Amino acid sequence: MRNLQSRITINAEQCGGRPCIRGMRIRVVDVLDLLAQGLTTEQILEEMPDLEQDDIYAVLQFAARCIEPSVLDLQGGLVKSSSFAGNALKVQDHLRDDGASATAG
Repeated sequence: MRNLQSRITINAEQCGGRPCIRGMRIRVVDVLDLLAQGLTTEQILEEMPDLEQDDIYAVLQFAARCIEPSVLDLQGGLVKSSSFAGNALKVQDHLRDDGASATAG
């Protein structure tokens, strides 16, 4: 698997410090939300023409690596299972659309 993580950037001055794609104001969570809504990668690329196919792969790789140290409880959240669980909980805040994050930027 190729390393795509250089495509994910975090800048405290941009989008409230949330993970974005290649320094653009396209948040990782926005792409994940589109995928969760059932859009295909082709549809996402049409919707966001600044993105590239590898950006979508990077988003998925980033999300997978963020939850890997923890166990996902499908009934309501993350269950602590390692010393990395605190970081996973912080990432969960980035991945949760709480309404307030939509106005950050």
